[in-house]
Amino acid sequence: MAQRVLVGRTGRVLAAARRALVATPVHVLVAIACGASAVAALAMAGLSDQYAHYLWGLLAAAGYVVAAVTALRTRRALTGVRVAAAASVLLPAVWLVVAHSAQPEVGVVERSARTLVETGSPYLAHPLGVDDVNPYLPLMSLFGLPRLALPDNGLGDARWWFLLAFVACVVAADRLLRHDRRTEAALWALLAFPVIALTAATGGHDLPVLGLLCLALALAAHGHAARAGLALGAACAMKAAAWPAFAVVLALLVVRYGWPRALRLAAVSAAVVGATVAPVLAGPTARTAVAQVAGFPMGAGSIASPATAPTPGVLLATGGPAARVVGLVLLGLVAAAFAVRLVVRPPHTTAAAAAFLAVALTVAALVLPTSRAGYALYPAVLLWLALRARTERDETGLPTERQLVTAAAGTGETTP
Repeated sequence: MAQRVLVGRTGRVLAAARRALVATPVHVLVAIACGASAVAALAMAGLSDQYAHYLWGLLAAAGYVVAAVTALRTRRALTGVRVAAAASVLLPAVWLVVAHSAQPEVGVVERSARTLVETGSPYLAHPLGVDDVNPYLPLMSLFGLPRLALPDNGLGDARWWFLLAFVACVVAADRLLRHDRRTEAALWALLAFPVIALTAATGGHDLPVLGLLCLALALAAHGHAARAGLALGAACAMKAAAWPAFAVVLALLVVRYGWPRALRLAAVSAAVVGATVAPVLAGPTARTAVAQVAGFPMGAGSIASPATAPTPGVLLATGGPAARVVGLVLLGLVAAAFAVRLVVRPPHTTAAAAAFLAVALTVAALVLPTSRAGYALYPAVLLWLALRARTERDETGLPTERQLVTAAAGTGETTP
């Protein structure tokens, strides 16, 4: 009885909240969101021990307040969102680039590009400190090449190229899924989200990986297996965090179009990864490359990772030998659980695949031996994609090739 009463009250509260939300003008909602973002930015400025984060927090907080006031005064939600994106991403990024202030990852990528040009490998043979370790796969080094061409110019900063690749991929994915060009408002809102604005202005190396994953999901949903394989392979050749997406995109293709296209995607992705990784594995820095890419993120390298957020996986990894074994077992169980779920109930739509991947990467960040708050970027972008793709089935309205084959098999007919 008490449970039914509680459920009834909860339902009434949610219904009232929904009615209030619908009745509130959009520009007021934008102003409220900007106010909350300003609070989050100030919290980052006060809590982070990185100077780049501190500067971003102060600059972005002021920008979010200006955006809130702009939305209220103009009564135009899009204007407020544009100001929020410009004031939390572009202006802080310019300030930080001029001040030569960035997350260490930017320097790692730019140094790896220089090492690649000088030695043929993006990995130092004998890293002495954490800044000498390159935990990324070889293709990530391409974003450091502009710094070599423009060493004394702010345009050579890798952050601009991370952001440019991300925007290009996300816009292409969104237009492919929604079949229109009305992407501007959603893109500005995405960029203005605090965790994304912070990443874009201070670091950004995860952005091109995420953009390519979004593009791969959108291409796979439309049956473009080879092109999806190129995008997915490029993401996987940049960072190991993209590898779980391979299974998700593969499952989406199998369900919608069958195994032939899924195998085509797998072959193209493997070719891209192999072409970029094989030269390193065949070179003199093969052993140190494996140690930096695989050992360092798992907390098994000779140099400790600074990614020590207080998650269950990190606490277990630093709790002694027995706790570390428990942590590795937990990581294996989580991976097995998601694999079984993917086989038993694979995603049928882009929205379902993006949401599944967002949950999987979030749980992985909680149980990995090394983790940081910045990993929240992955579910944020993927859930945005899931929301944008939620009308995909209604907009396409066409049966997939897999459905046509199944229907033809049931009637004894053949498909053209």
